[in-house]
Amino acid sequence: MIKNIVKITEYVNYKYLCFVVRYLITILVFSHSAVAFAQNSGLSGATVSRDAVEMYYTAEFNGVYSLFKSTKNSMDEWEKGVPEDSFNQYIVGYKLRNPFLTYDGRTLYFSAMRPDANNFDIYCSKIEGSKFTKPEQVSVISSEYDDISPSLSADNLTIYFARYNAENDCFSIYSSRMESSGWSLPQILPPPVNTGCENFVCVSPTGESIIFLSDRPVDKKKKKYNLFSSTMTGKAWLPPVLTEESANEYNDACACISGNIIYMITGSYSGNSLNIGVHETARRIVSKPYTIIKGTVKDTDGKTVDADITVRNSYTYSVFAKTSTDPATGKYAVILPNDGIYSLSCKKKYGAQKFETVNTSDNIAGKILNKDMVIAEKMILYLNIRDELSNKPIDVEVKAFDKNKTAKVFHLETGKYRVEIPLLEKTEIETGKRNYIKQNININPSDNIEFHEMYYNIIMKPEMRSGKLKITDLNTNQGINADVSVKNLDLKDEKIFILNPDAGIYDFQTRKENRYSVSVMLKGYLYYYSIWNVDAGISRTLEIKPVPLGETSKVPMQNLKFKQGESTLTEEACGELDCVVKVLKDNPEYNAVISLYYLDTEKELALQRIRSVVSYFDACLIPKTRYKIETGIAADKYPDIDFIPIITKQK
Repeated sequence: MIKNIVKITEYVNYKYLCFVVRYLITILVFSHSAVAFAQNSGLSGATVSRDAVEMYYTAEFNGVYSLFKSTKNSMDEWEKGVPEDSFNQYIVGYKLRNPFLTYDGRTLYFSAMRPDANNFDIYCSKIEGSKFTKPEQVSVISSEYDDISPSLSADNLTIYFARYNAENDCFSIYSSRMESSGWSLPQILPPPVNTGCENFVCVSPTGESIIFLSDRPVDKKKKKYNLFSSTMTGKAWLPPVLTEESANEYNDACACISGNIIYMITGSYSGNSLNIGVHETARRIVSKPYTIIKGTVKDTDGKTVDADITVRNSYTYSVFAKTSTDPATGKYAVILPNDGIYSLSCKKKYGAQKFETVNTSDNIAGKILNKDMVIAEKMILYLNIRDELSNKPIDVEVKAFDKNKTAKVFHLETGKYRVEIPLLEKTEIETGKRNYIKQNININPSDNIEFHEMYYNIIMKPEMRSGKLKITDLNTNQGINADVSVKNLDLKDEKIFILNPDAGIYDFQTRKENRYSVSVMLKGYLYYYSIWNVDAGISRTLEIKPVPLGETSKVPMQNLKFKQGESTLTEEACGELDCVVKVLKDNPEYNAVISLYYLDTEKELALQRIRSVVSYFDACLIPKTRYKIETGIAADKYPDIDFIPIITKQK
């Protein structure tokens, strides 16, 4: 039953009572607040924000219609209404009725009659920060008859309103659906909704229920109009039921519902007195549980963004709701049923897009969920660059070419780069490095506008040169196979793949301007070791003829070199000694004699170099009985080696 109806103001015309519902909830409870309207004003409609802290209402004073705004103070009391001048400047001379604030708080719909017109049409005005945009007529919905009391579902895709029917001198309820081309042609709701005189329709947040005023016969102390609700099941509306059980003698219409407050317009049928008050009702209104999603959209610099938000069902990808952010504050709000997973797509006008996923089925308690989003003013590319052969990250030169030359490249770490390119501008990314083949990526952000970050793995292909090794017997000139090893001295861990297509033939690939060591081992033969400097030539063939052990002595060791004034073995020297080690291991019947030469002034340095060679043989587990190191004074001689048969040595 009604408790504490609070008289707020008087109104002398019942025909256009406001019937707008803000948040249709499950159980409506009591509140003790009242709105402080302008004194002696003629109330013509009111609507309350979803959080019940703001109320917009239209009123007439001395023939002038205006929109007012009232807010709740810290004592939960409504302050005196203040004229919305940014709105009122556009509607001078208009008659106003039935304001409705959309569930996202972004748009105000209302009924208005132009000074030169004879009927009410439906208009809408966007709210940007604290100001209203110039109202626009919803042309498809407006007709030659009075169209009043607009109400939109929370998805902003369905509008309900009442249209005057001259045949029975009453109103009927119509609806229209937002399509790609705009609002569809309005359709009258069939029975059992429309049966006679129906007016002041309002739709629930989830869109499955409507509440409206009807004169269908009900014994409510002979009241002419009562409040009914109907629910959509499938594609049919269920028979309407009473939504409240007020016991007073007045006709009641719901001004709006917000949070847990129901704001009622109540008064005598004769039209002598109409008031707005608040009350509680025991009637359960059919409505699905829902989730309010709200947040702020900003760009990467922290500035607010004017963007359109589309909500889709994640399973069917069908559009569920559409709204937009407040350009001044970047704030938005959508209402979703608690029945599944939804995708929120936030698209900046002529810009990138940001996706967020929300699972409303987990929100059993119906809490307000905050989803702040950051949408990029530019597209970010992350490049991960690797060498094709080694699969290791490498640094290269990265260039970005866009129309206005505003792209930026940042080096993050070895092989990793961050590239910022402008939105909606085709950009070419070029990666290059000496002795590598250039790689080019063409980016068209308009093709990937929903992603403001993209990742690319780029494989850099080195410029290669073909190498070939031919090994033939010294006496027969026939190709013979040997143990061949090729190593890149500039990239120690690189693996060189050697093909052996025919006897004594070895093919491999080398990098341009890299140094390679080539070693050939064959049991019973002298070793061969060479350093191969790959130049710009297309290919190179190395022909060798192994010499049997014992036939030639004092083989030059051209790579057993030391840096001037140093005794540490170079990488090339180690490669040369590796060959000696392998010959000794493969041919136990031979010992080695190594001759080192030094300047007359480097005697102590020569001893240190000898110790380095001995240490290397020790590390390779070669006994000291298997080799001998001799020294000699010379300025222009390479070290050399002689493999001596053990039997000969014993004699």
